[in-house]
Amino acid sequence: MNQWFRYFLGTPQRFLRTFVVVGLIVVILNPGLLALAVNRFLGEMNPLIGPLLQIGIVVAGIRIILFGRKK
Repeated sequence: MNQWFRYFLGTPQRFLRTFVVVGLIVVILNPGLLALAVNRFLGEMNPLIGPLLQIGIVVAGIRIILFGRKK
């Protein structure tokens, strides 16, 4: 059992690949679960989108003022 554990989860790359494959299998079997997860994620991120967009616009404006536009 330890050999299989090390094979699938032994390194970060293997863990990520195993996690992605298991996630794809779950989504294929139950597509509504993906929609639910995305809706919840966007619902939680919604209050942060406005301030992040404002900060991004300010930073971009300051870069244009200081360095000019790149051609």
